[in-house]
Amino acid sequence: LPQPSKLMIPVRFRLPAPALRKN
Repeated sequence: LPQPSKLMIPVRFRLPAPALRKN
């Protein structure tokens, strides 16, 4: 994804494990 890693890091903490697998 073109989104910066800085945004991806906080998103990972906010979303549960199953949500990360779907993305």
